[in-house]
Amino acid sequence: MADFRPYGTDKKLDEIVDSGNWEDRKEMVVDGYGLDKLIDDEEHYVRCTVVRQGYGLNKLVNDKDWRVRNVVKWYLEENGYKNVEEWAKDNPDKIYHKDGRTKGEER
Repeated sequence: MADFRPYGTDKKLDEIVDSGNWEDRKEMVVDGYGLDKLIDDEEHYVRCTVVRQGYGLNKLVNDKDWRVRNVVKWYLEENGYKNVEEWAKDNPDKIYHKDGRTKGEER
């Protein structure tokens, strides 16, 4: 799993994240770039890949698409978590915050 790098920190990569090609956006997720933006991607394949990176499960557990919700369930089971709350305790740096906050930051 790649280290997470937020959207807005690399102009060239931002262009790919903003691409109309969902496969390009999915690759950005695999590379760990822009998950904070791509968590809201219109394409469920991209959001499923965000889940597989272990990011934002607290938001994606309630996704509109059943396939994304199923990947969250799979991820939790595969990694030995009973629920999202348990996952969140172990992964505070991967919790999605609407305000863009990251690990260790308080607002």
